[in-house]
Amino acid sequence: MLQLQQKPSPSPHKTTAGKLLVGEGHKPISKISGVVVVVVVEVVVVVVVVVVVVVVVVVVVAVVAVVVIVVVVVVVVVVVVVVVVVVVVVVVVAW
Repeated sequence: MLQLQQKPSPSPHKTTAGKLLVGEGHKPISKISGVVVVVVVEVVVVVVVVVVVVVVVVVVVAVVAVVVIVVVVVVVVVVVVVVVVVVVVVVVVAW
């Protein structure tokens, strides 16, 4: 019987393409770029969180300001109406 002899495939660490795939020889660059990506992602997340918090605080302050203004206007209107009614009653009774 004729048996075909197969050449053993080279280890991925021994070929240039294998070194690129495995990452051998590029570990410092990949580590640095990985750290840079993580730092950039963390900075972006922090900036987004800060922007969201600032927007929420501004909206809450605006809503509270509107509520306070409405309450003050209602109180002033009620006081003016009460004063006018009291003055009219006093004038009518004194007449």
